[in-house]
Amino acid sequence: MTPTELLGGSQVFSSLPAAHIEQIAARLERRQVAKGEDLVIQGRPGDALFVIEAGRFGVFVRDPDFGLAIEVAQLGPGDCLGELALVTGEPRSATCTALVDSTVHRLDRAVFDAILTQAPQVQRDLMKVLAARLAAAGARQGVPFVSLARYEPDPQLAALIPEQTVRRRGVVPVAFENGAVTMAAVDPADTGAIEEVRRYMRGVRVRPVAASREDVDRFIDRLGMGGAKPPAKTADQPIRYIAEAEDAERTTRAGGPDVLELVNRIILTGVSGGASDIHVEPGRDGTRVRYRVHGSLEEKGEPIPVEAHKPLLSRFKVLARLDITETRKPQEGRISLEAGGRPVDLRLSLVPTKLGQKLVMRVLDSSTALVPLEKIVLAEKVRQAVRKMFYAPHGVVLVTGPTGSGKTTTLYSGLLERRNPEISIVTVEDPVEFHLDGLSQVEIGQIPEVGFSTVLRSFLRQDPDIILVGETRDAETARLALQAGLAGRLVLTSFHTNSCIAALVRLFEMGMEPFALSGALVGVIHQRLIGRICPECRTPFDYYPQIIDNLRHARVVGEQVPTLYRSKGCASCREQGFAGRVAALEILVMDEEVRAAVARQAAPEEIVDVALRAGAFVPLHRYLAFLLQHGITTPGEALSVLPRRPD
Repeated sequence: MTPTELLGGSQVFSSLPAAHIEQIAARLERRQVAKGEDLVIQGRPGDALFVIEAGRFGVFVRDPDFGLAIEVAQLGPGDCLGELALVTGEPRSATCTALVDSTVHRLDRAVFDAILTQAPQVQRDLMKVLAARLAAAGARQGVPFVSLARYEPDPQLAALIPEQTVRRRGVVPVAFENGAVTMAAVDPADTGAIEEVRRYMRGVRVRPVAASREDVDRFIDRLGMGGAKPPAKTADQPIRYIAEAEDAERTTRAGGPDVLELVNRIILTGVSGGASDIHVEPGRDGTRVRYRVHGSLEEKGEPIPVEAHKPLLSRFKVLARLDITETRKPQEGRISLEAGGRPVDLRLSLVPTKLGQKLVMRVLDSSTALVPLEKIVLAEKVRQAVRKMFYAPHGVVLVTGPTGSGKTTTLYSGLLERRNPEISIVTVEDPVEFHLDGLSQVEIGQIPEVGFSTVLRSFLRQDPDIILVGETRDAETARLALQAGLAGRLVLTSFHTNSCIAALVRLFEMGMEPFALSGALVGVIHQRLIGRICPECRTPFDYYPQIIDNLRHARVVGEQVPTLYRSKGCASCREQGFAGRVAALEILVMDEEVRAAVARQAAPEEIVDVALRAGAFVPLHRYLAFLLQHGITTPGEALSVLPRRPD
């Protein structure tokens, strides 16, 4: 295509006379742009307009809070780019990167200014192009915020979508208008929710609108779906153990009435109090029972007499089908029960100590632990990047962090995003943390001498779409996960490392081939859990200069310090000052530049530099800055999870 033909087919210059187009074509400078090369860069002054002859460019806007590069548009042959900065005189508002090897023609700013002065019709056509782009961006990203009070519930319309999808996704159909279903969404940026709704409404256009969580919940109640909410309290409600029929008599006779009542009270106190763990610890003066709530252990009630410790543990062992005569070796088991109508699993771990066996029970309550992604990833831009990972067609997504950092909860949130009848999802875990309908779940501990790699290899023969591997513990499992990702499956798995980059280093040390790792890995999510400040009693507070200096040293705040908060404690948070915990995240997105660095096994520092330049990395300190700026946590909590930096 000649420059004259290219300009003649352009929306900006097509209205000019042929003679003028030929004059402009003579001033064009042809340029080759390699894949991955930036043609214009956000923040730099505009010095030229470019017309695309061949290839394709992505338009990326870098988020100022996290540095993530977010794609907002793609441009192809005949499109112009870089013209907005020439019109406004402002710095470039986006970065345009070649998605493939491309060819463009450069028009200098001085020539462009002369064209605008002498040809008013070019100004008009240019405004049309810019208006069309803004409208397209608005259609993709912006939706109106509405009040649902003006909509009348339509049970027939609501019946088209399963109630569990409505509640889990925070979306509800509110009207059928102008041939389209108006769909209210708590998070309209949740493209996965909208796509899931479209699967249930094939052939019908869906028009999303935004509404508050309270408004959506009220509308659901008006539809008559209010009965599905789990009860908030279970302390005064019955408890029922789910045991095999042949165990029923043994379960009933284990321990006297006092022990049975004590066990029930310990479990119900933990479940109703929102405990994540229950510790039963022997001591010289009696057995202490402590509950981990919001990350901290707290003791409730008086110590249990020493003589009741062994009968108490025997009762727990019977419920978990463990050997009650074994007291010198560690044991692990599981208790399934219903507390107040809610299914709850307790994962038991018994370890002998000098004063007797210590019992720790992890409370696995699917009604509270299975949470939507928007409640885990609070920052919208980061949530979009994480959601994009979970919707990748194939590859491996790693969720890393220390024990108890919520990795499994995040993995299951990813499964909740993707679960639908049209795809096959399988999991291999040790143990199975949460039971979900529609998934094939395998528990390693129930199969003697069988590990993650054995089950994973068998699953690959059954052609699943998504595989969740509870934990990647060895090189064989890691290698199989990468092979599955390269072979067209999406693999979600957890990994014990202290950062995103440490996960790559660990995989290299395990012998993973760089080309396989760079080709299969979709992204890495690293997370920690920190206290969420109680919103009821939080107040602004001027922290000591030393704390501010520590935050600056950790790069959490700059010269301008945001309003920081502390909480005094109130009845709402039981005088603790915190209302649960929140995830502090670090994410690494495997874009082309990062893949290239990983493929050549670059040093960790180089991978970080490449990812930061590409807008593919959100360091932990930047996410903590977001949490502090929005009054979600305190400086002490933020500093507690940051690695110490040398002075």
